[in-house]
Amino acid sequence: MQLQWILLLLTAVLMPLTCTSYRILFMGPFPAPSHWMWMEHFLKDLLQRGHQVTTLTNHPAKQTHPNLTEIIIDPKLNIAEHRPRENIFKMHFTSDFENLQMYWHVGLLSSEHALNDPKVKTLIASKDLEFDLVILEQFYHESFLMFAHKFKCPIVTLGTLGYADNMDHAMGLLTPWSIVPHLLVSYTDEMTFAQRAYNTYLSIYDALFRSWYYIPKMQEMAERHFGGYIEGPLPHVSDLEKNVSLMLINSHRSTDVPRPSMPGLIDVAGVHIKKTKPLPADLQEFLDNSKHGVIYFSVGSYMKSTDMPQEKISLILDAFSQLKQNVLWKFENSSIGHLPANVKIQSWLP
Repeated sequence: MQLQWILLLLTAVLMPLTCTSYRILFMGPFPAPSHWMWMEHFLKDLLQRGHQVTTLTNHPAKQTHPNLTEIIIDPKLNIAEHRPRENIFKMHFTSDFENLQMYWHVGLLSSEHALNDPKVKTLIASKDLEFDLVILEQFYHESFLMFAHKFKCPIVTLGTLGYADNMDHAMGLLTPWSIVPHLLVSYTDEMTFAQRAYNTYLSIYDALFRSWYYIPKMQEMAERHFGGYIEGPLPHVSDLEKNVSLMLINSHRSTDVPRPSMPGLIDVAGVHIKKTKPLPADLQEFLDNSKHGVIYFSVGSYMKSTDMPQEKISLILDAFSQLKQNVLWKFENSSIGHLPANVKIQSWLP
């Protein structure tokens, strides 16, 4: 009997060490499915560890969980209404400067859309909710950093797109532009003089116009949505960026260029990779019968191959037909027409 009481006492003492549960606000305001497919793995792990998680996202959970509370942005922003897919296929955003402005514009649009959702407004106005941690996607949603100030808790960000200069700057790093290429260019760390000059010019443009144009708009947005619900003056979002406790970046040293780092910048690329499952029989057979290997071709989840102009589809098929490798193309329907013998299409591929 005495032994039972000792075991019970030990259990009571050790439980706080092994079963600590935190209240976490987990936010992914951007509507692209590919972003959420990466982020949801973090959510699943948090729930498995017993934490109480409230999500703010465009994508309902595939399975219910007793520790999960969902705030679903509905309707989600239809980016194609503002940035038509056909413009991308027609290469209307061909310069790095236009692409940078496109990112800023889409970030402002998606942030404003999410903050205008009535359920999100209720969260902002809440007085009785408390959180121990805020987790936010690091993707042009700086106005959402104000949630960490509202709930007076640390914030961790998830960098779905990989590294960007502003992440370095927020952590106190000066990005060496002579060896670290800008996010939007495909250079390596061994740049020519002309490439270093262009990389520096683009990076300076990014830093200045982000500071003079983009961040002030995010600050105005944050003040407009949070101002009436937080006592005292609101901090500047650029200061909130510097208060981010940890950035988990979708990058890996084996695939990215060498760059300086800090303890608060952690590479986590591949964290979503789980134990493999058997492929469908037809795909496995296709792979097994491909003597020269297989090329997988997809334009992503937001972009659709079916939106591609027919002349571009024909050009791509003609190029594929000249390859010795077989090709798997994620094509959303069967309207593609005649296929070369080495090309197989499917609407979704595991």
